[in-house]
Amino acid sequence: MEYATDIAFKRQSDLNLIYDHIVRTAIHSVKPENIASFLGQKLYMKYQGEMGNNFNTLILGTRIKHQMGEVSIKMYDKFWIVLRIETTCNDISRFKIYHEVNHRNGTTTKKMANMKKHIYSLFQLAGILKSCNRRYLEYISTFDDPSQGLKRLDKVSESV
Repeated sequence: MEYATDIAFKRQSDLNLIYDHIVRTAIHSVKPENIASFLGQKLYMKYQGEMGNNFNTLILGTRIKHQMGEVSIKMYDKFWIVLRIETTCNDISRFKIYHEVNHRNGTTTKKMANMKKHIYSLFQLAGILKSCNRRYLEYISTFDDPSQGLKRLDKVSESV
């Protein structure tokens, strides 16, 4: 299952001004605790799965991927005009959800359980993955935007 959030820009130059800075800052600043936080998980001492960051330069652009076990979140520029945040999950049982338990005496309680792989989980899973994308966007939105300073520097440093 994957869920993507796209941010479309009017001009390619607008995305180009900020994209390299966002990717390079994310490479250096995202730590394992951040990855777990993006994915709605908690990082605990006995965690045995694979976790890390991966930066690739592809023919069509660059991509950064943060992975925690079977769940990952990626950011890349699509067609140099769309910034895409994409959360991918190969094992949805890693996510916990509340579900109602009906007891024999007629009462109901809510219980935490692992998400099961069936069609009825799609709506809840989409909400969880959308939240992952939102947390990642909130994180990268805290980065400083150097584009105005770069424009001023170019203007000051050009020969007259």
